[in-house]
Amino acid sequence: MLRGAVVAYATEVKKDVLRVDPDLLSAKGPVDPDVAAQMATGVRRLLKADIGIATTGVAGPGPADGAPAGRVFVAVAGHPSGDHEPATDQHFYPVVGHDGVTARVVRLDLPGDRPAVRLGSALRVLELLADAVG
Repeated sequence: MLRGAVVAYATEVKKDVLRVDPDLLSAKGPVDPDVAAQMATGVRRLLKADIGIATTGVAGPGPADGAPAGRVFVAVAGHPSGDHEPATDQHFYPVVGHDGVTARVVRLDLPGDRPAVRLGSALRVLELLADAVG
């Protein structure tokens, strides 16, 4: 069941609404695996949900925030720690986010234009969600 959603496009929304650490945002920028983990745990906390998901990245057409177009981090937080990520995923990061909640973050380097990057990001974060609940 979907409890709600937060569109945290602006860095200030990541910080002010989802409580992403401002020092982390200053040091690494919004396109970072730890930022994605904190976003997922933040939305989980804010909406009082069992699981939170998040995406943060650059859809293009050019680079932004020090990251190339197509670089995206997707995260799911709150699933049981016994879940595992397929060994073939070379860009998997287990991260402990807010309140000790474990988040799984995957780095994507997606080809294509803006719509392709957005679609690829959405599909991959939904795959992580399916793994978490399945």
